[in-house]
Amino acid sequence: MQAVAEAHKRSPWPALGAELLIARRRMGIR
Repeated sequence: MQAVAEAHKRSPWPALGAELLIARRRMGIR
């Protein structure tokens, strides 16, 4: 989660994509 926070501080757009990917993996959506 720290890496995501750091990425968000560096650039919010790529971080959003990463968060979406993590959320999908968490929910189990392919």
